[in-house]
Parts: sequence; C-alpha cells; structure tokens
Amino acid sequence: MQVFGVFEDHLYKRFYPLTKTKPLYFLKLGCGDLVDLYSRSLGERIQVYFLRKELEKLFRNKKINPYNINQPLILLNGRFLPNDYLIKLINEASGKDLAFITPRGLPVVLSLVSPKPIKVARRVLPYASINSYKAIQRHLKVEILDAYFLDPLENWSRYLLKSVEFVRKKIGRGVEIGENVKFDTSEGPISLGENVRIEDDVILKGPLYIGDNSCIREGSTIIKSIVGEECSINGFFNRTVLQGKVITGEKIFLERSIVGEKVYIGSYSFIVGKPSHEIIIADYVYIGPNTTIPKGTRIGIGSAVYGYLDRDIGDFYYYADGVILKEKKKRIREIDEFLKHFFNLSLSEEEKLY
Repeated sequence: MQVFGVFEDHLYKRFYPLTKTKPLYFLKLGCGDLVDLYSRSLGERIQVYFLRKELEKLFRNKKINPYNINQPLILLNGRFLPNDYLIKLINEASGKDLAFITPRGLPVVLSLVSPKPIKVARRVLPYASINSYKAIQRHLKVEILDAYFLDPLENWSRYLLKSVEFVRKKIGRGVEIGENVKFDTSEGPISLGENVRIEDDVILKGPLYIGDNSCIREGSTIIKSIVGEECSINGFFNRTVLQGKVITGEKIFLERSIVGEKVYIGSYSFIVGKPSHEIIIADYVYIGPNTTIPKGTRIGIGSAVYGYLDRDIGDFYYYADGVILKEKKKRIREIDEFLKHFFNLSLSEEEKLY
C-alpha cells in the first residue's frame, strides 16, 4: 500500500518570514493549506510530512521526516495547486520509481518504490535544497513536464481563483448577513464558512473566501481575497490573504499582502503591495494606527511597527519612524496579552523559542 506525503522545495524562502515557523504547504494561501487541498483532490489523507530540521519541534503531532518508513511513497511538492493533470500524473507514477519535474528542475511528483530511493529521500528531503532533488533523481526515471502548474509565486490571481473553487459549499451554517450587502461573483465565486458575520453596507467581490467565525465589519470592501478563520476586520482589502485570527482597527487599506496568524493592524493603516512585490507580514505582528507600509516590505515574527516603515525588519523588533529596537522578552509578554484578550489563548513554550 502506498503512502502519500508532501515536501518543500527550496523556494520556500520567497515566503520568508512566514515560512520561518512553518513549511510552505501549511500556509493558508487559498481555502485551506495545500495539504488540505491535496487531500480533497486525492480522496486520500496525507500521512507523511518532510520539513526542515529546525521546524521539527513545532510539529511533533505530525508524522514528520520519518526514518522508519519502507512503504512505497508518492511525494508531492507542497507548493503547486492540485489540478486534474496533476492527479493524472500521480496515477501514472503509482507503483514506479519515477519523478515528474518542471523544465527548471523542480520536482512536482516523486514516486518511490524501491528501497534505495526511499532511503535517500528520508535522508535528504528535510534539507529542501536543489542537491536533495538531484540525489533522489539519480535513482529514478525522470520525466520533464511542459504543462503549467498554478504556483502562488508566479500567478497569484489565478491561484486564488482556483483555490476558492475547491470549496463546494458556498454558504456555511450560521452565517449572518446585514443590510445592503453586495455580492459580485462576475469574476469568481464567493464562499463563506461557518458562523461568518457580514455587517451592513459591505461589498464582496469574488473570487473570495471568508473562513469560519470571521466578521467583516460595517462598510468594508473585500476584493479577490482570502480571509482566514476568526478574523475581525474593517476597511478595504484587495488581493490579500489573512492566514487567520487577524484583528484590525477601523478603515485600514490593505492590498496585495500576505498576513500571518494572530496579527493586529491598527486603524487607518495603509499597507499596499504591488505585483511581484507583495508585502509579507509574519505571525504575531502588531501594526500601530496610521502606519504606512510600502511595496515589497517584510516584517518578521512578533515585531511591532509604528509610523512609516521604510525597510524590512526582523523578528521581535520595535520600529517607530526610523528608530528600531530589539525587545524579544517584552514583545512576547505583549503577544501573550493580545492572545488572551482576543482569543483566550497563550503562547506555547515551542512558540516562545522563536
């Protein structure tokens, strides 16, 4: 019996700092993460996860980097959105020592049957490097694909549209919709999860997904975006992904950005990315009121930002109009207070290590 698994390729670094604490395939870049979308497409549960060594302690509840597995493996690149052609490739590869790769040499599907390639994969895949793929492919028949795969790094709009289409249930249970709410599905579907609340005078334009227990507050406009679970937001959002548990003040402007989990964005903040220069905001970030963040900026885990941000910043920094300080212990205390106040949660010891 073959086992399905996922792995990262070396381009996870393009999503730094979000991928500093989780593998790319666990990012919610669409309606759920890539593992969830693969499971839906295959009708099979993903059982094996290859991820970087430094992340192992954060995912102890998963079967990660297994050293004792000897069953045939179908390993999927956790960056590409599954489609009918990809499912066909998986079926073709079943029972063979075979690799399907892109013209640039990136593996899409690895089918491992013989003991040698399985052993090599167990050893090298956690390093997520080009040399890892070459080491495995020496033991496999390799086929180069000329088909196009939807990749969030290269075609965000199409990726988003196809991801939303994975959700069959368009309106979940317990949804509350206020007065004068406008739904525009001319360019893509709109899907609402369980217990979503849409307040008065909201405009929603698809493709759009709003996750369970989220609230879109009065007068907001949400266009071609993903809003994760347990968010409460107000303002204008365009081509943006909120991973989940994002809280905003009033009338923020957020465009072409990927925002991590458990983030607060203050009122009247202006955060605008551009195509191929998306803004990436890591988990546990605090953005103060009236903050401006220009295109291509990246904000590290747990940092707090005020005023005009004119540079990338790392983890657990305070930044205010050109002044920058590293204050990890203080930020961890503040993050803990934020989580308790809004979500009745606390940081785990593993999370505090980061």
